[in-house]
Amino acid sequence: MMDLDVETRAMLDYATKLTVEPDGMVESDVQALKDAGLGEDKILAVALIVCLYAFMTRLTSGLGVEHRPGRLEQLEGWLTGPARNNEWLLDEFADK
Repeated sequence: MMDLDVETRAMLDYATKLTVEPDGMVESDVQALKDAGLGEDKILAVALIVCLYAFMTRLTSGLGVEHRPGRLEQLEGWLTGPARNNEWLLDEFADK
């Protein structure tokens, strides 16, 4: 297994459970993210990213749309850019 920091491992565990068994999510799943050092904004970002990815994947699969070449690279770029910095999520709420 890869040597991951506590925060990354907690996010991956959360994302995996939310993807594989969403009905099994409980308060302690969110608490595990808090215990790993994530604040409310990051927890919301993780949940939204997982849900958005699942939604888009099911939408395109359900419509029989073929994924464009390079799709994974585009997703990784987004996750390491604006999503990582929460720009797409939190700018609207800054200083309010």
